[in-house]
Amino acid sequence: MEDYKKMLKDKNLKVTKGRLAVLELLNASKVPMNAEQIYEDIDKEAVPSFTSLYRILKQLADEDLLKKNLYSNGLLYYETAKLGHRHFIICSKCGKISSIEKCPLHEFDEAAAKETGYVVEYHSVELVGICPECQKKDE
Repeated sequence: MEDYKKMLKDKNLKVTKGRLAVLELLNASKVPMNAEQIYEDIDKEAVPSFTSLYRILKQLADEDLLKKNLYSNGLLYYETAKLGHRHFIICSKCGKISSIEKCPLHEFDEAAAKETGYVVEYHSVELVGICPECQKKDE
């Protein structure tokens, strides 16, 4: 928690129960979460309403403490920025998200930079499939 307090202070943000609760919850999650999932799991004393949650998410994302990604289901998903570069696969049937441990695209980034002259800042990849549980249901 002290790390989060320092991170907030370094960004000139007031240390609040709500901001700390959001950062702790997302840091503990193995996968990104959308606002509805966050609100379902968050301490309601720290974040009493969706309005409060959206305000906190926007502030933390604006200060680069959270990363947000828009997935093909039309929802924004959030994760703490300190977790670094990660990729995920999303089940097209149930919406479950699973983490992919290794990024195979670093060579692609280098090749694209060499071919185009661009400096690649980052890449965004969304993989969509059917999770093992949904595959079993379809059998």
